[in-house]
Amino acid sequence: MSQSALNELTIPIPFLDGVGLHILSATEKSCLWINTDSDEDSVASPYQLEEGSTYEYELTKGYYLQADPGFIAHSRTHDRDGSTGRITPGFFTGTKLLKVVSKADDQLFGQVALEIRSTKLNYLSEYRFMLEQITEKCVDLLLMMNAPTQHYFRTDYGIDSLTAYQKFAFISSLMGSSGFKEAVHRITKMPVSRWVSEESSVSIRRLPRLSRTGLRQIVSAGNRIRLPESHPLSAKLSSVPANLALAKKAETLDTPENQFVKFVLESFAGFCTLVAENSKSGTRSHSEASGLESELRLMLEHSLFREQSNPSLIPLNSPVLQRKAGYREVLRAWLQFQLSAVLTWEGGDDVYAADKRDVATLYEYWLFFKLFGLFSSKFNFDDKALGELIKETGDKLGVQLKAGKESSFTGVYEVGGVSLQVKFSFNRTFSNKGSSYPKPGSWTLNMRPDYTLSFWPSGLSDNEAEIQELITHVHFDAKYKLDSFKDLVDIQGDIDQNLDEEKEDARSGKYKRADLLKMHAYKDAIRRTAGAYVLYPGTESQEMIGFHELLPGLGAFPVRPERDADMTELEHFIDRIAAHLASKVSQSKKSAFYTYATHASSPLKDAGDAGYAQKTAPLDPDHNVLVGYVKNAAHWKWINGRRMYNIRANADTVPTSTLFNAKYILLWDSSGTVEVFEVSPQHPVILTKNDMSQSGYPSPSHDYFVFSLVPAPSSVSSRINQDFSLINALKPASYTEFMPYPTKLGNVLKPD
Repeated sequence: MSQSALNELTIPIPFLDGVGLHILSATEKSCLWINTDSDEDSVASPYQLEEGSTYEYELTKGYYLQADPGFIAHSRTHDRDGSTGRITPGFFTGTKLLKVVSKADDQLFGQVALEIRSTKLNYLSEYRFMLEQITEKCVDLLLMMNAPTQHYFRTDYGIDSLTAYQKFAFISSLMGSSGFKEAVHRITKMPVSRWVSEESSVSIRRLPRLSRTGLRQIVSAGNRIRLPESHPLSAKLSSVPANLALAKKAETLDTPENQFVKFVLESFAGFCTLVAENSKSGTRSHSEASGLESELRLMLEHSLFREQSNPSLIPLNSPVLQRKAGYREVLRAWLQFQLSAVLTWEGGDDVYAADKRDVATLYEYWLFFKLFGLFSSKFNFDDKALGELIKETGDKLGVQLKAGKESSFTGVYEVGGVSLQVKFSFNRTFSNKGSSYPKPGSWTLNMRPDYTLSFWPSGLSDNEAEIQELITHVHFDAKYKLDSFKDLVDIQGDIDQNLDEEKEDARSGKYKRADLLKMHAYKDAIRRTAGAYVLYPGTESQEMIGFHELLPGLGAFPVRPERDADMTELEHFIDRIAAHLASKVSQSKKSAFYTYATHASSPLKDAGDAGYAQKTAPLDPDHNVLVGYVKNAAHWKWINGRRMYNIRANADTVPTSTLFNAKYILLWDSSGTVEVFEVSPQHPVILTKNDMSQSGYPSPSHDYFVFSLVPAPSSVSSRINQDFSLINALKPASYTEFMPYPTKLGNVLKPD
């Protein structure tokens, strides 16, 4: 592809002699391009502008450009007649038609096509590739055994123009790809053939070796010739037939498989004709459909297809179609073509509606499928999750994926003997309405990350885990326009210069460093968020650690639009996150522990929050209870002030489910005082001797397992048996006098 970068250019207006549109770069970073040999995109206008740039224009006097809010703005200074103005493409990419109007009578006289290109040089090839992969993923889902496709497996050309173009956008990425063209080329070079029997008339004078059929014809066939008496056979036969009808084997290329390939090419070409006829002349969709139709008609001119007869059936069970190189690719393309006839994708309007080429949004969708594939196997999404992606919508099947519309999938992850619930969300909105602490959401503005991974302990709902500070959110945002992490943040650069460039980029519509600030916004505004990361088509990864552990953190990971996109670093990072969250001794676990303990023990200011600290629960006699000892008054003061209880973390303390999953803690001292607390469902954390000292614990001598406490509901505390001698009789023989021991709630309640 031959291109020239310019600061200004003049475009002649078709059918208007002497009329031209002069476009000038408004800033140093704005660039204009002229395509002289557009092999990459044969239907693109040779006159190209860049997204996110600003241009000044001037049209020949007597004409003006029709206003297009957000794209074309007429000058308001020296010329108010529309002949001059500004062009601001914003982040639109694709073909844009500018309408030229005569000032004399306000009649439309012509139009000029501009191609708004992405700042990435390879955006067109990546756009086609990502669209093709999304098509493949959708077809894979439709072909699942539990997908409801058997009732809708048909082609329907009677569809609206938007759906038709949506389908065309799907299949054009396949038919226009080098893979499809190579498949057809391979077929024409090495077509399958078959041997058939052909019957021909052979003169009796040139007989080959005869079979039984030939011998029978010599005796019985008509149109006979008398044998002279001198002939050796005259004694047996008086005559022989002049000609024999003999069968011979012949190789033919007119096979069901080749007939099918011809049928596929004709179907594709016919559909392109339909799209072209229903598109306005001069639009990109019309040009694309017409161009692709010409390519397909040219393929059909090959001698292989000219000798094919019309197929009587489609041999889907043919080993040739299923396995032979070339044929299997055509079969798959046809299946995609067929299935896309009943497939609708509302989100596709964001990507390729009419002449739009929103490659950045397509990258966001493509990344979803890549992440979904990674997480569905890692977190064991159930089969229902796959079915949630495609659902029946009337007489169609709809892909349930659209920007701004939440899609969520849940699974389980086992790590280090700990079971974590995991939710993968696309476009989850964290609302600031009704999200006062401790409810989930954002405490400032509404936030909507592209992708969110949420982790919490198994056995709880995600809402329960939110309230109990047990859930952790990690967010990811797709940033197609980033080329390298240095575009996001220049750590070694001059701070003042970076801030100045940030303001300039923001004014011109380019966002680099602001993308990192958005990650900070996710991290700081969305409750229980431990990390926010950028996914971009670059080559380098970067992790920024908030303190001295993996979480909290920010950063970026590269995921390039390639068939075998390398997601090793991202996958390894997810494993590290899960291992970190499963740990009971991490600083982030301590932070969550203290947050819950602090807010749970704070005075209630709103009666509506009463359910948070003073929870009521049915008295299940099988609830685990931990019976613990309080040494002295200073120990009592620390427990009631910090709402914590501690157990020595040494060899005598064996972590068991009954010990560490207690719902209540019953405390007593040598004077016979008995108090009961409810335990946070959060597992205890390990605090060091130094941590305990800083918390005000009197004379710590060890590391400790520490539980978070809240006041027990009155329905429990009022029924606790205060006769500790009866309770102490329950102590297992293996436990020392002051070593906490487990029991059941039914054992410590007063008799009814």
